[in-house]
Amino acid sequence: MSRIVTTQCDDRRLYGVPGAEHMYRDAAEVWETDIEPFLGFTDGAISTWEVEVWSVQPSDQFMPPADLVLECISEWAGDDCGLEGFAESVGEAVADPAVVYMVRRLLSAIAERTHYWVANEKVDDMFVTIDSDGRPLLNGEQMYVPTKPGLIGGPDTGRLGL
Repeated sequence: MSRIVTTQCDDRRLYGVPGAEHMYRDAAEVWETDIEPFLGFTDGAISTWEVEVWSVQPSDQFMPPADLVLECISEWAGDDCGLEGFAESVGEAVADPAVVYMVRRLLSAIAERTHYWVANEKVDDMFVTIDSDGRPLLNGEQMYVPTKPGLIGGPDTGRLGL
């Protein structure tokens, strides 16, 4: 099956079954990992599956404060460097507002590139059903659509940018 996920998914959300400890970046992953493998155990008794949609906590809130990073640099210079006078010079450098700004930007850049997301608040529910041909539907729309050559990743492997 071609893996192009419906445009109903937002790239800054997490998706999961109710009560999930592990969430995914799109609803298709929830279907493929937490619902479809267990269909044989339901004996057809379940026809609709809930997928919760959660906002994502900003990654920068998990980064150390700039002051702590600068303090660690100063302590290293004073305790581990072994050069007399260097610690004093580093102490002056880390107090410079421009250096503080650059360290904050560095921490922001790291946070922006972090690929581990933490759910924040539940913002919506989506529902997966199965059509008469056995294909999954997300809120009544096809979850997968055929891919065409030239999409990102090539034929049948690309994912539409959301």
